[in-house]
Amino acid sequence: MHRPSIAAMSASLFVAAAAMAAVFAPTRAVAPPTPCTISPEFSGGAGTAGNPYLLATAADLNRLSEQRSACLAKHFKQTADVNLTGIWTPVGDYVSSFTGSYDGGGHTITGLSVDTSVRMGYLGLFGRLGTGAVVQHLTVEGRITGDLAGTTNAGLVAGNASHAELTDVHARGTVTGNSRLGGVTGFATYEATITQSSADVDVTGETQVGGLVGYLQGSTISQSYAGGAVAATMNSSGLAGGLTSGGSIYGSAYAVIQNSYATGPVSGAATGTPVGTNGIGGIIGSAPGGGRLRVLNSYATGLLTRTAGNGTGFGGVIGTDAVAAAGYPSPIPSTFTGSAWNTDTVGALGALSGYGTALTSTQMRNINSFTALGWDIVPTGTAPGTNPWGICSAINNGFPYLQWEHPNATCPTSADSPGTTVPTAVDPTVAAALNPPEFTRATVAPHIGQTRLVTRVQLGAAGAYTFIMLPTARDVRLAQLAGSTVGRRTLERASSASTLTTSKANARIVLRTYFDADTLPLKNAAARLLVIYRTADGALTSTLITTG
Repeated sequence: MHRPSIAAMSASLFVAAAAMAAVFAPTRAVAPPTPCTISPEFSGGAGTAGNPYLLATAADLNRLSEQRSACLAKHFKQTADVNLTGIWTPVGDYVSSFTGSYDGGGHTITGLSVDTSVRMGYLGLFGRLGTGAVVQHLTVEGRITGDLAGTTNAGLVAGNASHAELTDVHARGTVTGNSRLGGVTGFATYEATITQSSADVDVTGETQVGGLVGYLQGSTISQSYAGGAVAATMNSSGLAGGLTSGGSIYGSAYAVIQNSYATGPVSGAATGTPVGTNGIGGIIGSAPGGGRLRVLNSYATGLLTRTAGNGTGFGGVIGTDAVAAAGYPSPIPSTFTGSAWNTDTVGALGALSGYGTALTSTQMRNINSFTALGWDIVPTGTAPGTNPWGICSAINNGFPYLQWEHPNATCPTSADSPGTTVPTAVDPTVAAALNPPEFTRATVAPHIGQTRLVTRVQLGAAGAYTFIMLPTARDVRLAQLAGSTVGRRTLERASSASTLTTSKANARIVLRTYFDADTLPLKNAAARLLVIYRTADGALTSTLITTG
């Protein structure tokens, strides 16, 4: 049977993407752009590389958004922290990319809010970064509220980055949608680079979701990390990874992840095999057919959770490698050199054989474990030089960190000391045998403008339980019942987590789940929660439950 070449399949995808551009066109009216050449439009500057436009206020940023077609090739520098209000219209889209430069000057943009009232795809501060675009020294905080059925190419900094450079950019918040969703950018392609950047973003979508980058195509992630919760909700072909959901070639360019790490929990369905089309991985979800993926000197510590199915496409470093599947023409094997995963925090789902090295928490706090893997790592306090990695018991829970994170750090104790508590979703010092929660029937009560479901929950033994909300409900409130030692907490967004610790057995709590009455019929109202806890033998495990 004839199989199309990787290049042909890639071309087909791009043709399909072009056809979808009309669907993703803006749906709200915008004022016609005025010339982006008069400095009073901003707080100074002339828009050149040597004299960039200066952005100091929300009005400056809004002007850039309003004039996006006239300003796309100009140069900008942010001179102060800026708080945005209202719904943001991204700069650049599928048809017209931003190709200039944006220097954040080490400042932060807060309050970014993007939703589908603007358009269905290419969502972020920038909708699309094109050839030659440079974004650097910037932190973006906010949320992208997409459509689980249609939103694609979304990230807080850029929805899509094509042959662009992102350096020292950082994102915090939430991203929800359908596919190609990431904390920093949803899709990095055509030799884009993401360097010395980070994301603490909860990312939820059907497939191709990653903590830092949604999908990596012929591009590079270097000296970067992600720490948010990543969840793929599609049961048949979901892809999710702590850093990115997948990596593949673009022309002759490899997808490369080097000197980077991921610490957030990753969840999704397991319906395939190690050579299947879906995968959930601590660093990367899958390497599609064609190979040319390189994961070098990187590690993952996030808990992996299977939400459906009984497949084996899970791994501490990568979930699936389709190159191993029979029938692909002349596959070039992917490379996993010096990469590792934490057996204590990733959980019992294990690693795809031959992909990365399994290390315990104790081993991951010992510099010798990484020098043995060929890492360029030095103890904290050593002159950084060109070494990307440092290690110290008092920094990053004793695990390796990137030296740009703590450039002038000193270490009070030996780098080989046990360090502090292992950074898991559940406190590993809890010795109690935690039993799966038992749920009683939900009841329904009216709420102001919303539907409310109330579910009583009885926990098992004393100890720590972590609740991670999956998308559907507006929020889930964990409230104390009489006789319970569990405190009041609120999960306010999809994939957010809350850890509750009980001091006695059989504590009871209430889950109050709120829904928008005009958008979700009562008969379909339900919320899904992952409950993570330790069993009697100390192993991390999880239970997926539904309220309603």
